[in-house]
Formats: sequence, C-alpha cells, structure tokens
Amino acid sequence: MSSKTHEELLLGNAPEMILAGEQRRNPTITEALFEQEVLPILENPFGEDALAAYGRYVGELTKPLKVLDNEDLDKVLFTVPALVQSPVTTIRTGRGMSAEMFLRSLSRDVDLGGRHVNAKILNFMTHMTKVPDYVEVVIKPIQ
Repeated sequence: MSSKTHEELLLGNAPEMILAGEQRRNPTITEALFEQEVLPILENPFGEDALAAYGRYVGELTKPLKVLDNEDLDKVLFTVPALVQSPVTTIRTGRGMSAEMFLRSLSRDVDLGGRHVNAKILNFMTHMTKVPDYVEVVIKPIQ
C-alpha cells in the first residue's frame, strides 16, 4: 500500500495535466518543415509580410516555436525563442505611485480638462515596466 501525501490526494494529477495542456498549446514544427518554410522567413524577419507569415506558425509572436525531430515527434531538437518579448511588469516599491493612485489622479486630470493625459500615461507605463535586453533574451539563445 502506497501512502500519498495530503497534497497528492488533494491535487491528484492536476499539476501534470496543466503542464501537459500548456505543452500542447506551444507551437511545434518538424525539422524538415522548419528548414523548408520557417527558416527562409527567419533569414529576413523584417522583409515584407515576414512577421505575418511567421505568425501563421506560432499564432502569436510572443510564443516560442519548438522544432521536433522528423522521426521522433517527442524529441525537441531546439526552440526558437519568441520574436516579440512582452515587457515585464513591475510592482511599485517604496515611494512610487500605485496603479490605483495613478488612475485616480488621471481621472481627476481629465475631469479638470487636462491636456497632457497621454504623456502622463506614457510616463507611468515607462516606470511600471521593464523592457528586456533583446540581445540577451532573443538573439543569444539562438546562437
């Protein structure tokens, strides 16, 4: 008789099911199709309609593309990182303005006829996000 922990009894195989579901949602392609269809797109990613063409393989440019072995579809040969990285949001620390405080302030400015609302939004969003180093995040993993 095997004894299961309380967590195992409570969760069952839910973590494995969630992980398997996520893996299925990640786009994949065989090595042969990658060489024939995707590699030419990636050789000139800023060419006319190149990103739209690549998007047909990944669905969203923020998703990586896993290249599978032609004979063994369970074997991932390599992963092409997402071409577009989402900015990482940061949480207010110390004296910075929270999102709630900002929205209240913005609403008040709009009510008073404020003209520089877009500039304030840009300033706030710039301070609330961290733009990754794309060379480190996208280019180096490919090399």
